[in-house]
Amino acid sequence: MNISYALIIVFCISIIEGVGLTVLKSNIKYSIIIASIIYGILVIPVLNEALQFEGIGMVNFIWNIFSTLIMFMIGIYMFDEKIDNKQLIGVCLSLAGLFLILVPK
Repeated sequence: MNISYALIIVFCISIIEGVGLTVLKSNIKYSIIIASIIYGILVIPVLNEALQFEGIGMVNFIWNIFSTLIMFMIGIYMFDEKIDNKQLIGVCLSLAGLFLILVPK
């Protein structure tokens, strides 16, 4: 089990997903097709690679946290979305959960 390599791979998946979702949110013509191609061609093979180093549950958990953080930042900085205190607390709790999962036993 090589969690650090899996973390890097899952982070790459989250970046790819972030790009796809940003394209989807933009007003680009055929954005659904572009986002689907980005997701299908890039995410699925990289996800398969991550699953070689860590279990599906751990990969999915880390992917969800990374994706949430990346999309949170994209929403704030690219789309001027506003967040409230509850949302910020939720993100902080997600980070705390990720930290607890990754702390060596």
